[in-house]
Amino acid sequence: MPRPSQKQKIMSAALSCFAEKGYDGASNKDIAMASGTSEAALYRHFESKEDLAKSLHMHYLNMLVSKIEETAVSRRPTLEKLRDIVTLMLDSYREETSAFRFVLLNVHEHMWKLPRKTRYPVDTIETLIVEGQRSGVVRGGDSRILASVFLGCILRPILASLAPPGFAPVLVKNRRHDKTIAEAAIAAVSAATK
Repeated sequence: MPRPSQKQKIMSAALSCFAEKGYDGASNKDIAMASGTSEAALYRHFESKEDLAKSLHMHYLNMLVSKIEETAVSRRPTLEKLRDIVTLMLDSYREETSAFRFVLLNVHEHMWKLPRKTRYPVDTIETLIVEGQRSGVVRGGDSRILASVFLGCILRPILASLAPPGFAPVLVKNRRHDKTIAEAAIAAVSAATK
């Protein structure tokens, strides 16, 4: 009888290790120990630590982008869709903290050669910025920069919550700061606040 695949255990353990220690700080030995497998088991499923990290990155990035795209195509007004994206991203951080930290917060210095057509959160947000500019609810300016500013209004509080002494328990366990974060993100791109 063949042994069940340990691939999912390895991926979950790697995600935790990468989120906690960063890509450079997590060794294959750390991942093997955390997954309860051997380093040889890692190599049966992945060519290298980089291959494992790239697989994780693409999996969670695609999940997040799909949720953002779903929100973006709704029939709601542009600013409401942008507000919904703030909620979605904060909820994603709360529900999949390790994945969120790995995909959006810890990985930028190790941007692997991802497929040319890889979709990123900023791409969909930029589409909404352009939509909002056309309807007059989003300020003028470079749409990519405005999308990045909007995204930064969401990510900076999350980053701040991770730094000591931080307020991670407050941000993760309740929604009391969500309104402030959403209002800041909307104000950063809204035509009404020029």
